[in-house]
Amino acid sequence: MEVVARCLCRPPLARRTAAAMLGFLEVLCGSKASDLNVKDKEKYNFDPKKLLSQIAVIVLRVWTQECRQSEAVSPTEGFLVSFSTHPDFTQSVVDCWTNVLTRHSLLDPPSQRNFSTFLEEVGRFRTEVETAEAMDTSHSSSGPDGAASGNRDDDWQTEAEAEDTRDDDLREFYQAALEGSKYDSAELQDVHLFASKAQGTLDPRSVKLKAIMREMKHLEESLPIHPDSAIFLRQDEEKLDLVRVLITGPADTPYSHGCFVFDILYPNTYPTNPPIVFMTTTGGGTIRFNPNLYADGKVCLSLLGTWHGGDATEKWDPLRSNLLQVLLSIQGMIMIPDPMFNEPGYETIRNTEDGETRSRGYNADIQVHTVRYAMVEQLRNPPTGFEDIVKVHFAIQRDVILKQCSQWLRNAVSPEHERRLRRAVDELRLELEKI
Repeated sequence: MEVVARCLCRPPLARRTAAAMLGFLEVLCGSKASDLNVKDKEKYNFDPKKLLSQIAVIVLRVWTQECRQSEAVSPTEGFLVSFSTHPDFTQSVVDCWTNVLTRHSLLDPPSQRNFSTFLEEVGRFRTEVETAEAMDTSHSSSGPDGAASGNRDDDWQTEAEAEDTRDDDLREFYQAALEGSKYDSAELQDVHLFASKAQGTLDPRSVKLKAIMREMKHLEESLPIHPDSAIFLRQDEEKLDLVRVLITGPADTPYSHGCFVFDILYPNTYPTNPPIVFMTTTGGGTIRFNPNLYADGKVCLSLLGTWHGGDATEKWDPLRSNLLQVLLSIQGMIMIPDPMFNEPGYETIRNTEDGETRSRGYNADIQVHTVRYAMVEQLRNPPTGFEDIVKVHFAIQRDVILKQCSQWLRNAVSPEHERRLRRAVDELRLELEKI
């Protein structure tokens, strides 16, 4: 366990571990805990109190190991900081966790003391976070001369919703600005997920290279560019089998206007076998954006041979299938208005009250993640190859995006959803002001 704990207290696993622990706590102690209904609890050995104590044990082991390696672990990227400052941290959930552990004496005395010390450290970091947020709020709610500008939430939302974002004008401007940049080359070998698997120099007579050359011509001519959703592609300058794609989330979906990046490899057996496609916009491996888009980057699609539903016409055909079909399928079949129903078995509750309620809750989480990781994170750390695309996309779409965010906020499914989304949108507004 100590070997594992040493790994989990260091980046990038520290943030993923913190996100996982907070996710478990949200399920067991959060607003939806009352909906947790497990049949045959004894059969499956399901005991929420035992799970909460096991989470505490894991947290303490990782944190203790971090304390022992204080010189080796970055003070700003370790587990304690990741846990304390994670956007999904909710004090009421942690308080519930603490109360259950204390009330039922689920930890032995030494562990309870360590847990109390851990919470004190968490509280210290939380105070720093809240102080910084308060300063940002104060700055954002003041005019250039320092005078208060009224209720900042209502002010910016009222202004955003009053904006006239006429489709024709926006479409023409967006296409004029970005059409010429939809397909280009870039140096990807230092950042691409599959750089070590690329072939490098390809035999000009190989079936693979001939297929890639056909793909290049087809993609350059056919990639769709529209403000409602666009696809941009970069191919490595030297290793033509390395490709990176940015898809902007389709309008009127919980992915709307976010920038989602995918790393793609043409395997040695291409085109007999489909390209390998992995999503890299995952919040550091912590966010599952869709039943077909896993937190580890896996993309489930019949065309890719990673999902085994559908009929033969949806599977990869070496003679007719191509990468553009894959990208359009992700854009149009995965990033849809109600993605929860992509989950096998959920189609049966579509158009029912229960199904619609669940779908709204599912979309609420995706909205937060889209703003947080497909907007704010992309603006702060633009993906290699798309630096200019990201800047121009958000500059042109700024008013549309803020109008969308305002509508999401006004239609929040719960106070907790509104709180998390508003925090993410406040960060987005600050980043948009820098463009």
